Amino acid sequence: MKTHILFVCMANIVRSPVAENLCKHAVTMHELEKEFVIDSAGTTPGFAGQPPHPVMTRVAAAAGVVNAGLSRTLTRQDLEEFDLILVMDSENYEDVLALTDREDQRKKIRYLRSFDSTHTGELDIKDPILGSAADFVEVFQIIQASINGLLDFLQQKPLQK
Repeated sequence: MKTHILFVCMANIVRSPVAENLCKHAVTMHELEKEFVIDSAGTTPGFAGQPPHPVMTRVAAAAGVVNAGLSRTLTRQDLEEFDLILVMDSENYEDVLALTDREDQRKKIRYLRSFDSTHTGELDIKDPILGSAADFVEVFQIIQASINGLLDFLQQKPLQK
């Protein structure tokens, strides 16, 4: 049975789509495509249908990762369909939590950065949207380290469904 993973940020144009595409890239590199369904969504509906942010797309391309797709809005159905819902920051966490109505749904919500074994402290992955290109690179690197930790975790301890 496949593990369904959803990455969530506010608009689904910067952090969550690059997390989705980094995860898909890593899964493909490890030949694990048959084990996962990977998607992303945003908590704010006003951005649906937009492509990933061009600066993050360039940062991803420089690392050999295709950052493609169109943004979409998180739905209540996502809380049913996905086994793991990975948020980028505390605001996203609260927004997703507000959609839940059951404990089993709440248990699916985790901070993506909690899987970054090189990091201690703050779990928020800050939105670089108003920052410099260097801020986008830093966020990409944080997400990449978190994805590596996530895949290590899932291969050692598959989720109970």
